[in-house]
Amino acid sequence: MRGITRGTTWVTVREPGAAGALDSIRIAPYEPLFDRIIFASMPDPACSTPESCLRQIQSIRPDGSDLQVVATTIEYPQHPSVGPDGRRVVFISGWNLALADAADGSVRIINTGMAQNFDPSWSPDGRQIVLAGIVQFGGGALIYTINPDGSGRRLVSSSSELSGLAGASWSPDGAEVALTVPTGFTREAVVMTLATGARRSLTSAIPGFMNATTAWAPDGSAMLFSGYSIATLDFASGAYKVLADGSRTAQWSPDSRWIVYGAGDLRIMDRDGANGRVLLSNERDNYDASWTRPRPASGSQ
Repeated sequence: MRGITRGTTWVTVREPGAAGALDSIRIAPYEPLFDRIIFASMPDPACSTPESCLRQIQSIRPDGSDLQVVATTIEYPQHPSVGPDGRRVVFISGWNLALADAADGSVRIINTGMAQNFDPSWSPDGRQIVLAGIVQFGGGALIYTINPDGSGRRLVSSSSELSGLAGASWSPDGAEVALTVPTGFTREAVVMTLATGARRSLTSAIPGFMNATTAWAPDGSAMLFSGYSIATLDFASGAYKVLADGSRTAQWSPDSRWIVYGAGDLRIMDRDGANGRVLLSNERDNYDASWTRPRPASGSQ
């Protein structure tokens, strides 16, 4: 891990023994990210100024105010996820798993042992990260958990298909992980119990092969699926409902009442798809949004 001066210095990451740079990342000053929406942001291909052409992780308040930059990266940024402490942010930069820390403005690449990494998500207690990975380019896919320091990698599920597994998310109690697996041109949502490895099916034949990403409602009442559309599965009724088209990753608000997503613009709607509105519209492509937890009461975590 290499410390940096906040917002002014790039960290250059290289493969061991390699001459070329693997990635360069710059962390902006940021306070703990409580009750904010964090998302990836890419420039318009026709961007004309150095500032407008930067690739970034940004955050904004749920009312659309106070836009801030968390990190700037040379590589393509994806899937930012904020830890329960509001301080640590994991995201994908290129194919690498990056960890930024607001406490000291540092950033590092976590050595996962994977050639490609996707969809990181913090455990509810902040002790582990679950994500998808590919061991080698062109190889099969894995879902695994790893500690924030890169140790303790543990296999959750594997597939020989390159696009076989994706979009893992933790249950609110941290005991299970949900993911999707391909079933022809559709997908099946399954839940893995971490302690035993037991597997159960939530629903099969999810329309749309690319609806791969899962998000467990914080209140435990439903599952959210996103890819090229957004849909929910209500656990009590078993109803599967498509809410919107044209999205990438969508996530719940901490109270499970709202859904935030990016599809160019950054948008929000209530959990049944009504009352949609735009939070941020600019010349950038804003996507892979998630909503951080409220600031804890003094003395609690």
